[in-house]
Order: sequence, then structure tokens, then C-alpha cells
Amino acid sequence: MIDTSLLASDLLSYLVRLEAQNAEILAALKGKPNRKYLLAEETAERLDRSPWTIRQLCSRRQVRAIKGEDGCWRIPVDEVIRMEEQGVPKLAKR
Repeated sequence: MIDTSLLASDLLSYLVRLEAQNAEILAALKGKPNRKYLLAEETAERLDRSPWTIRQLCSRRQVRAIKGEDGCWRIPVDEVIRMEEQGVPKLAKR
């Protein structure tokens, strides 16, 4: 006959280790974006600015961004984080 108490304790030990690993992974991922770029509209919402302002900053090269073939501006997440920390640039007068 199989000793089920030994199997149960092994299973419990395994589950505890698995839970600890999951907690470590979640802690490492916390706050890290899983995307490389945000659209101008998403960036505007995150920075509490209008999409027009963000698009103007992109087109005037005051914000690092790329314009896709679809005509939409894409801002790198690290640039968005930088603006969250340091502030959004003021639009330059033309």
C-alpha cells in the first residue's frame, strides 16, 4: 500500500515552492509595461493631456516617437515613463 501522508506532504511542499516562485515573478513584473509602445491617445490619457497635444509634441520632435504606416504616432513606453517622472514638455512656439 502507498503511504499517502508522504505524497500529501510532498505535494504541499511543491505547492508552497510554486506559490513563492509565482510571487517572485509577479514582484519582478510589477510596474513593468508589457508593451513597447503606446499610441498617442493612450499616452495622452496616461499623462492627463489631450491627444492633440501629444501628437503635436511628436510631430515637433519634442517627444521621441515613431509614426506608423497607418499614420498613428507610437511613443516608446520608456519615454512615457520619463515624462511621468520629469513632466511633459511644453509645446514650442512656432
